[in-house]
Amino acid sequence: MRDYNKLLQERIDRKFNIALIAAAIIAFTGSVILYFADIPVIYSVLNFITAVIMLLLTLMADKVKTTYKIMVMILVTSIIAIASYIGGGFASAFIILIAVSNVVAVLFLNRVESKIVSTVTVIVLSSLCIYSYYMDENNYAIDFIFTWSLIIVAFILFIIVLHVSVHATKQYLMENIEALELANEYSNKLAYFDQLTALPNAHMFEKDVKCRIESLDTVGFLIFINLKSLRSINSTMGHSFGNKALISAAETISEMNVENLIVARTSGNEFAIWVEDIEEKELQIMLRDLMNKIKVQSFVVKKKSEFYSGYSKFDIEKDSYERCVQKAATALAYAKDQNITSIVPYKGELDAILRRKEALKDHIELALENNEFTLWYQPKTNTQNGKVIGVEALARWNNEELGTVFPYEFIPIIESINMAKNFGDFVIKKACEDYSKLKEKYNKDISISVNISPSHIMERDIVSSIKSSLEEHDVSPEKFIVEITEEITIEDIDIVVPILNDLRDLKIKISLDDFGTGYSSLNYLTKLSLDEIKIDKSFVDQIGKEKGIEHLLESIIRLSKQFDLNVVAEGVEREEQLIVLNNLGCYNIQGYYYAKAEPLIESISM
Repeated sequence: MRDYNKLLQERIDRKFNIALIAAAIIAFTGSVILYFADIPVIYSVLNFITAVIMLLLTLMADKVKTTYKIMVMILVTSIIAIASYIGGGFASAFIILIAVSNVVAVLFLNRVESKIVSTVTVIVLSSLCIYSYYMDENNYAIDFIFTWSLIIVAFILFIIVLHVSVHATKQYLMENIEALELANEYSNKLAYFDQLTALPNAHMFEKDVKCRIESLDTVGFLIFINLKSLRSINSTMGHSFGNKALISAAETISEMNVENLIVARTSGNEFAIWVEDIEEKELQIMLRDLMNKIKVQSFVVKKKSEFYSGYSKFDIEKDSYERCVQKAATALAYAKDQNITSIVPYKGELDAILRRKEALKDHIELALENNEFTLWYQPKTNTQNGKVIGVEALARWNNEELGTVFPYEFIPIIESINMAKNFGDFVIKKACEDYSKLKEKYNKDISISVNISPSHIMERDIVSSIKSSLEEHDVSPEKFIVEITEEITIEDIDIVVPILNDLRDLKIKISLDDFGTGYSSLNYLTKLSLDEIKIDKSFVDQIGKEKGIEHLLESIIRLSKQFDLNVVAEGVEREEQLIVLNNLGCYNIQGYYYAKAEPLIESISM
C-alpha cells in the first residue's frame, strides 16, 4: 500500500512555491499601499521585508524543506500581525493574519506541527491580552477581561473546529483513497494474475514480454508447456488434485534459476515461459531438467505428470511478439497432435503439417457421410499349421482432393473433434457386414478384430451397439475381438473394466493392443479380463538389432501363458523375426511376412 500522506506532502512541495510567489506579490503590494497611507512607515517596511523573504525562499526552493518554508511564512505573518496590533491597534488585521497562519499550518503541516503552531498562537494571544491590559490606562478591568476572554475563547473554538474538520476530512479522504487502492489492486490481480497459482496471466505475460522485447539485444525464447495429464487427474481424482498438480508445476517453473525469466499461466493447463540470453542447446537441457523436476513433484497427486512442450526462437529482425507466440503455439499443437511428450522446437514445415490437419478436419465429417472410408483386412496366421486364424479390420481413406490419407493422420483428428463414436460405429457395422465374405475368402472359423478408441469404449451404449451389429449380421460373439490400447486402461480403468466385463459376458473377446509400450502393462494385466495380448511392432523390430530383446520377448510370452492369454506378434516382416518368435513359443503372427492389409474386394487398389 502506498503512503498517501507522503504523496500529499510531495504534491505540497511541488505546489507551495506558487503560494510563496503569490505571498511575495501580495506583501510587496501591501508595502506600497502602506507607504502612502497615513500610518507609521514601519508597517510598509515589514511588508517589504516579508516580500523579500518570500522571494528568497522561492529562489532557494530546492535547498529548503517545505516544512521550513511554511514555518517561516507563518512566523513572518504572525510578526506582522503582532506588530500591526501593537503599533497601530489593527485588531481586525491581527485576528485575520493569526487565523490565516493557523489555517496554513493545519492545511500544510503534519498534525503534531500544526498543533504546536496553534498552541503557540493561543499563548501569544494571551500574552497580548496581558500586554494590552497594562498598556491601556483607560481599560475597565471587567469589560477588558470580558472582551479578551470572548476573543480568546472564540479563537480557541475556531482552532479546535479547524483542526477537527481538516484532519477528519484528510482522514476520510485517506480512507477512501486506500479503499480505492485496495479495489484497484484487486481488480489488477483479477485482470493480470491467475487466481490459483498467483502467476501472471496471458495479458500480463504479453505486456511484460513486449516490454522486454523492446530492449532485447540478444536471443530470446518463448516456451509453452501443457499439462497433458490434467484432464485425467480431474476426472479420476477430482479437481482439488488437479489444482494441486497445477500449483506444484507453477512453483517448480517459477523456481528456475534463470535470469530475466518471465512465467505465466496462460490457460487452464498451459504455462508460458520467456527466457533470453541462452543458447538453444542450453534451453533444451534446462527444459528437460524442468520436466523431470515436475515429474518428481507428481507425488503431490500420486499420479505421473506428463507434458507437451513447444518453443520458438525470437528473431529480432523478423518476429513480433504475436508471430513468436504463433510459432510456439504451432510447435505445441504439433506435439499434441503427434502425442509427443518431449520438447518440440518450431520449424517452418510444422505450419504445412497443421494446415493439412485443418483441411482433414474440414473433410472428415463429409467423408463419413459420403462413405469415403473403407475397411481393409490384415490376416493373423498360425505358423504351426499356416492357417489364417483371424483378420484385423483397418480403416482406409481416399479423398479426391486430399488423396490417400493414412490412419496415423486421420485417427487422432477423429478423436480430437469428438467423432470417435460415429467412426467406431461405422467400423463395427462394416466389419460385421463383411464377415460372411471374409469367411468365404479365408475360412469359416476366422475371428475378426476391431480397434475401439479410448473415448468410444467409454460410451454408455458401446455394448448394446456391438451386440446389435453382431445380431444383425449373424456374427458369433466368440469370433469378434475388441482391441483396446493401454491408454484406455491407464487413464480410465475404473470406468472401462465394467464395460469390458459386459462385453465378455456376451462371449466377445478382449485384446490388449501395443502391449509393452505403456509403463503400466504389468500392473493392469491382473485387473483386466483379457483373452489376448499383441506384442507391439517396436519390440519385433529390435530382433537381431538390440541385445536383450529376446529375453524381454520371452518374459512377455511366458507371462501371457501364465495368465492363459493368446499372444500375437505384430509387424513381423523378416524370416529372422519369425524364427525367433517361434522358438520363444509365439506362433500367431501378423505382419508383411505373411500378408499386408488388403481390401475385401481385390479390385480395389490403394
